[in-house]
Amino acid sequence: MWSLAAYAISGKGFAYLGVSPLFVTEIVLLLGLLTMLQTRAIIASFLNLPAMILTALMALALFHTIPFVPVHGVDALRDSVLVMYALFAFMVSSLVLQKPQRIVEAVGFLRWFTGVIVVIGPAIYALNNFPVLFLPNIAPGVPILAVRAGELGVHLCGCALLALVGLRTTSWRWLAALFAGILLVASQNRGGLLAILIPVVLVLPFTRIWGKALMAGFAGLMVLGVAYAVDLEMPSRAPVDRTLGERPLGARQAVDNILSLVLPAENRQLDDTKAFRLMWWQDILGYTVHGPLFWTGKGFGVNLAVDDGHVVGSPDFAPLRSPHNSHMNILARTGVPGAALWVAFLASWLLTIMACARTARANGDEYWGNLLLFIAGYWVSNLINASFDVALEAPMLGVWFWCQTGFGLAVVATYRAARSMPVSRRA
Repeated sequence: MWSLAAYAISGKGFAYLGVSPLFVTEIVLLLGLLTMLQTRAIIASFLNLPAMILTALMALALFHTIPFVPVHGVDALRDSVLVMYALFAFMVSSLVLQKPQRIVEAVGFLRWFTGVIVVIGPAIYALNNFPVLFLPNIAPGVPILAVRAGELGVHLCGCALLALVGLRTTSWRWLAALFAGILLVASQNRGGLLAILIPVVLVLPFTRIWGKALMAGFAGLMVLGVAYAVDLEMPSRAPVDRTLGERPLGARQAVDNILSLVLPAENRQLDDTKAFRLMWWQDILGYTVHGPLFWTGKGFGVNLAVDDGHVVGSPDFAPLRSPHNSHMNILARTGVPGAALWVAFLASWLLTIMACARTARANGDEYWGNLLLFIAGYWVSNLINASFDVALEAPMLGVWFWCQTGFGLAVVATYRAARSMPVSRRA
């Protein structure tokens, strides 16, 4: 839990703790796996359809990694974490199945976390983007606090969802901080904005406070309108893309980003980023779905940006290794079989969680249903952001995603086990 909080608050700065190739993520994973071996719940964590499909996907990922290690070295292992970080899912699932009381501990942590990140997250992001403030670096080009807009958007979505399902209390100060953070994300990253809006819209009809939530949303739009009218803005020194310049932190940029989702953007920068992604994704579809790499993909280790001819940015930065879409990355590296397993896993996980949430609500177990609804929304937010950014490939959100995956499956298994017990033992 503390590692997850550190990833959300410090971002890449925390991920760079350690000495290459053994960073904090690998240390936490190793300690977690050693702990998992003592739970006596490992087999139970595999006994569900999503886990079985995920195991098959991990085996396929190893098949596309091991042969490339002699050629690409550590790069092959580094690229494979897109799938292999799924070990965190089995680790978390085993620990919860060993001691179901950890569900209560996790909810307590989430209440604390959403109270902290809603204030600290936007503040850290803003500090890191002021043109006059510079944070010390933990590695070359990596500030000690380095949170991206998409990452912040995912966690702000988690804050909103926890409040919507009634698992945390709110105050006007907390809501004001939440809306300010959402405005900040909206001005900087369209993927992060969608990662907030879509899960909230999907979860909202299932909540009892949807009327109040709509009123709060309307109030937020009114504030955005006033900020737009007075042109409230501050310059940003953080480039949104290595070749396409900077976006100011302000209401007009937020509105431009929102409108660009459905309309051609007046700002050429916004359309350029969209076109760049679409061209790369079309090339990946060309050599996999419609091409010679249908069954195999290119494997883990090759720099896709270089190999696909989509190198962008300043020579001062290392070129991107993967497309701005984790799903396309899996397709490019494992071919259609890997992409099919990925889609099957995602669909089976979401159906499992939502079916159990529906059963819990039908049985009057509202707490369980709301918890599962929250987990599903937070998980979907991660996936949406990963559709527009290199997200699951990095530990800042990748570890969060896989921990959510394992936690959700463990909650389902625990609830089903509790329902099968006599009423006197369920508590």
